[in-house]
Amino acid sequence: MKIYIYDPDLNNTYYMTQNIFLVLADAGTTSVSCFLDSVCTDVSCGRAGGSNNWKSTGTDGNCLVADCSQLTLGKQVADRACASCYTNQTPATIYANNAGTYCVTSNCLQLTFNRKMTTSDCQICVGEGSQVNPDNSTCTASTLTTQSSKLNYYNHLLLAIFVLIIFKV
Repeated sequence: MKIYIYDPDLNNTYYMTQNIFLVLADAGTTSVSCFLDSVCTDVSCGRAGGSNNWKSTGTDGNCLVADCSQLTLGKQVADRACASCYTNQTPATIYANNAGTYCVTSNCLQLTFNRKMTTSDCQICVGEGSQVNPDNSTCTASTLTTQSSKLNYYNHLLLAIFVLIIFKV
């Protein structure tokens, strides 16, 4: 870039060359903090649709999803990927659903752990037609036979830990 400067004392115009570096985030993306060992990867940031669909912002040690169009239904997505692509959306869909297949407005895992899940949350986190179970931490799909895999996983994990504790005692 050339910058022209007029010097009235010398009655002369001259220019100086200036290198200006400007790093702009992709339109609609927000940087997230998951930069690890000088790179942005699925290991440090979570899945973002395609494999290692992350790039560094280059300036603040944060990461961006390289291609938000890869966060499509059926591909694995993490909360950070949703936050990178959809923070500026109204309402912001900055969390992954329970199956990790698309971005939603509710923090499904927090609702599960705090036992604050409602039927409307189940419909957001699990899918249309699902209902909350009496424990307010799991959801039952409309078929009444299939529970959310992530929610069910935590119940089984707690049961396994309980069984191990009993056998140790």
